Order: sequence, then structure tokens, then C-alpha cells
Amino acid sequence: MAETKTSILGRLWTDEERDELRRLLATGSSMRQAAEALQRPLTTVQTMASRAGLVAWDRIPKATREGVLHYADQGWSSSRIAQRFKVPREFVDHATGRTGA
Repeated sequence: MAETKTSILGRLWTDEERDELRRLLATGSSMRQAAEALQRPLTTVQTMASRAGLVAWDRIPKATREGVLHYADQGWSSSRIAQRFKVPREFVDHATGRTGA
């Protein structure tokens, strides 16, 4: 199990915690909700998310969210939409109610 240090005084992040953070954010949780679920300070979760290139769905610009929904209605695949808007496929699946394929 690999661990990553976020600060000198902070506790180490496990791979499982990073995976859980990714899952939480991909399924629509806010940073605050993710921090509560992981029992970590909000700023620590924000730092780790930033380092991992993760963004909460509510932080994605409204125009991008609307575009995701528009192209989903046009029949585009989740992968194609994710690539078009440079967002994780899990975000597209969450926003469109798809289960991911």
C-alpha cells in the first residue's frame, strides 16, 4: 500500500483514500462532503484533489456541465464527451445518469 505525504504534520494518504476521494468527487460529492466522508480537514482534501487533478462536479463551469448534457442528449458516448470537455468519464456518467460502460 503506497502512501503519499500531503504536509509535514499531516497524516499520510493511502491509495485507498485517494481512490475513495476520486470516487466521491466523480459521483457528485462536494469537497466538504468528501472531507467529512474521509474524516480529513477540508483544506487537506482540497490540496490532495488539486495534486491529483481532481475537481468536484459543482466546480466545473456551468457551460461545461450544460455541454455535457447536450452532447449526451445527442447520443455521444460518455468517453467521447469526457474527452471533448476534458472531464473524467465518471463525471459524465454521474451527470447523465449512466452507469458507465
